Amino acid sequence: MRREHKAAYLLRDLLIPVAVLLCVGFILWTEQLGYKGKEAPWYPDMLLDQDRWEALAEQKPTVKGHSGRSALLVKAAGDEGSAAVTEQVSFVLSSMFVDTQVYEAVLQEEAENDDADGQAELTVPAAVVDLCSVMPEGCTDVILCTGALRSAGLKADTLAQWVKDGGRLMVATSLECEELTADWYELLGIAEVVGTADVQVDSMHFETAFLAGAKDREFSEEVINCTAADVKLSAGSQVHVSHGSDRTRPLVWERAHGAGQVLVCNADLMADKTGRGMICAGFARMGTAFVYPVINAAVYCIDDFPSVAPAGYDSNVLSQFGYTVEDYYVNVWWPAMQKLAEKYALRYSSFVIQCYESDVDGPFTNADHLPSASYFARQLLESGCEIGLHGYNHQPLVLDGYTFDEKNSGYTCWPSTELMMQAVRAGVDYTESLAEGIYVQSYVAPSNVLSREAMSAMIRNFEDIRIFAGVYVGTPDQLVQEFSVLDEAVVQVPRLTADMQMEDSEWWVQINELNYHYYESNFIHPDDILDEERTDGGDFKAMLESYEQMVVWNQTHGLRTCTISEAAGAVQRYCYLTVSQYQEADGLRIHTDGLIDSAYLMLRTARKPRAVSGCQISRIDENCYVLLVTDADAQIKWEAVK
Repeated sequence: MRREHKAAYLLRDLLIPVAVLLCVGFILWTEQLGYKGKEAPWYPDMLLDQDRWEALAEQKPTVKGHSGRSALLVKAAGDEGSAAVTEQVSFVLSSMFVDTQVYEAVLQEEAENDDADGQAELTVPAAVVDLCSVMPEGCTDVILCTGALRSAGLKADTLAQWVKDGGRLMVATSLECEELTADWYELLGIAEVVGTADVQVDSMHFETAFLAGAKDREFSEEVINCTAADVKLSAGSQVHVSHGSDRTRPLVWERAHGAGQVLVCNADLMADKTGRGMICAGFARMGTAFVYPVINAAVYCIDDFPSVAPAGYDSNVLSQFGYTVEDYYVNVWWPAMQKLAEKYALRYSSFVIQCYESDVDGPFTNADHLPSASYFARQLLESGCEIGLHGYNHQPLVLDGYTFDEKNSGYTCWPSTELMMQAVRAGVDYTESLAEGIYVQSYVAPSNVLSREAMSAMIRNFEDIRIFAGVYVGTPDQLVQEFSVLDEAVVQVPRLTADMQMEDSEWWVQINELNYHYYESNFIHPDDILDEERTDGGDFKAMLESYEQMVVWNQTHGLRTCTISEAAGAVQRYCYLTVSQYQEADGLRIHTDGLIDSAYLMLRTARKPRAVSGCQISRIDENCYVLLVTDADAQIKWEAVK
């Protein structure tokens, strides 16, 4: 027995050094061959190249989508607020294939003399406006993009009868006390107007899942800050959003009126891009069911990575970890991001900065940090991530004389477009040299600032870069985008939110875009902890927990994790698709034109789906579903109403 044990120990002692030598040899051998990262998982909607896209564009039939609904938008002439609401409502409904027409109501002018109470009197309107008389044929919906009901001379009684007969009415902006005459009360579900002056609205609480993912959420004045009529509702109205600490003041409600429906948004929540989900959800929830195309992607971007770590110590990092900033990157930040990626199957899209020099004259040859950048690049590829370009340096590609917003001032402008392109070439070559398998096809501009001249020059000079990721909402000097495909198959995929700890306003954008495009794209930086504006106290543990909450929220609501190029492929399919829908007694029939291979639709309905064909269905939230459509013709059957 002892001899057998000795033999086993001897064999073990011999095998361990041999195994170590074999491992070392294997590592050296693979380094000689060159590193190869993991292949990214195949998506059916990968990015289409320029030739494929242009061939499809030539073949696409000219087919107009059919939603089964058409809307009259009522706008107040000369009112900037009303114009803003009308613009956003029109944009959203167009993307949902709803025919719209705009009626511009002329407001009464104020008299020169004041009345006894010191209030300016309104002149008698030249004519009372009967909206039923100006409706286009087949109109199913009226959307009031003004709260000036009295000043515009809008007639309530005929409109109320039209709704009773099956029409739909949506109020898309704040009501005003002095504009709410008694003849509107019954139609809008109002029992009483409290007081004679509008109230300040600086917070709101979602009582229902009016917006998918929003139930029980509260938003502060960072999101809502307007005046509105203080009203009490009559019986039969369902309140979706309320205001005030006691939540007794209604902001968004709906009610049945005869065979028709009324939805009122008594707050300024639909006047800009951030509230498009409200428009979409409000319009789509009226009626039996409604579908519209969506993108379905969650993209997790890391700007300035791989990049040069700031030298030396930062007091915040030092107090929490005792590290230099560079050691914090290596030992804290990146391992934490890797752990999250493994836990939630994330695949980041990172954007390389070669250096932070302010040089705009060249030569562009700085490669001082190539070893560390190569180390991070290999780890990114090994995790199935994607690497794009942020820049040779962090100077936005703009020429002398470019007007910067105050928050982006301090950058150095470039003397010529030619020097810009030399720097971009240097950045692309550097990025693709970091590891085998890197193929730069996406670009994020420093501080999201990019001139039209520079973007056009990049498209001309770099045939591989076909994805530009700007921002959805930003300052006038930034690359503010819509989801779109431009000439040469260039895809615009705006990022929606930023930082590991998102503020109220960013959550508002994210929730609205879940309901409109079914999309999220967040971007962070390795040095977020060094910037007071990007952190709330700079506690890295709290930052990481907040980032994880955002990821979990996305996945809870079914968003699929994509890299930037996969998301761009989904945007191509979204832009190419045309949807027609037909209501049937026991279901909904859907026809799509321009279905390349698969596409996503969002379904809003209070009915319960019983069976589907030509698609797969998943529930997002109450009365809200996402459909994966694989056939041009799909159908949904409802459960019988009990």
